[in-house]
Amino acid sequence: MNMRTPHLLMTLMLLATPLLCIADPGATMRYLINKPITLLDWGLEKMNKGLDGLHVTDLGKIRVTVTLSEDKSHIIILGHSFREASDAQEARTWCKQTIIGIRSALGVNPDTGLPVMPTGTSVGNYFTHGAPAGKDEPKTLSHDLENMILAEGMYALMNSTKKVQCQAPILGTEITYRD
Repeated sequence: MNMRTPHLLMTLMLLATPLLCIADPGATMRYLINKPITLLDWGLEKMNKGLDGLHVTDLGKIRVTVTLSEDKSHIIILGHSFREASDAQEARTWCKQTIIGIRSALGVNPDTGLPVMPTGTSVGNYFTHGAPAGKDEPKTLSHDLENMILAEGMYALMNSTKKVQCQAPILGTEITYRD
């Protein structure tokens, strides 16, 4: 084997590589390529990843799940923990702390219920792919989203099948409880 043989083999391998890449992607890959993700899907996923593991005062890190309501009119941000509250009052406290944590994470002052920044909350940042806004993007997108999001908390009571749930819009200071 002379010095040219390794170079020749490498050249042949490099020339053959593009042929391997031209292969048909197959039905599964074609299916996935042709199914576009919407900005809603993308935003829900980014928000879910951004909020999961949120720190809440008495609970530490909590689980957060972001979904679309059944009637598709609201985005639901559910915070919960696998810890069980000793009584309904403790569960209500955890619920309140969860709502406050979600609001704060989205740029809402929990004391006033208003956005911390004059430009609004950070909600709109989740529902973009990073490119400049298109002509068809509503000017009120962030504001509309702020009014469509509901924060929820849900905590089970120890040694019971009962739970305490709470719900609140992200703007404002009100919280509704269900025992």
